[in-house]
Amino acid sequence: MNKFSAKKLARAAIIAALYAASTMLLAPISYGAIQFRLSEALCVLAFFYAEAVPGLTIGCLIANTLGNGPLDIIFGTFATFAASYLSLVCSKAISNEWAKYVVCSSFHVLLNAFIVPIAILGFSNVTEGYFLLALQIGIGQLVVFATLGLLFYLIILRIQKSNYLFKNLD
Repeated sequence: MNKFSAKKLARAAIIAALYAASTMLLAPISYGAIQFRLSEALCVLAFFYAEAVPGLTIGCLIANTLGNGPLDIIFGTFATFAASYLSLVCSKAISNEWAKYVVCSSFHVLLNAFIVPIAILGFSNVTEGYFLLALQIGIGQLVVFATLGLLFYLIILRIQKSNYLFKNLD
């Protein structure tokens, strides 16, 4: 199938729309120093589909326009792109399903924990409060990936194994 097929473009657009809409719909818990961005559970799609990377990146970009200012648009979006891309690459190299989930999820937890505080604090006094904020963001990411993200991952694996809905997606 063509690398840039209409089906893959549509899937990327749907992922972007779901990420942006769910983040904005749950705005009270999606932004700020303590955040549980439930839309991050969609990042497990990058473990399976290359088109999820631009979809997640664009969705995050749209959602971050309501976030913590211009730095959030740049750095927060970059964190999602980098974590999604690394997840895609590593998911192809790791065959064990549990190891794949742990390693790929770690990119999202760690990159967001270390990059998003820069967006929230800005460049001035970036060290003051940085580590506490990194811990808070990291815990929020970890909670989302350990609950909703894991559930979503297991559902996708089950559906793929049953070959029901996903048989013609590639």
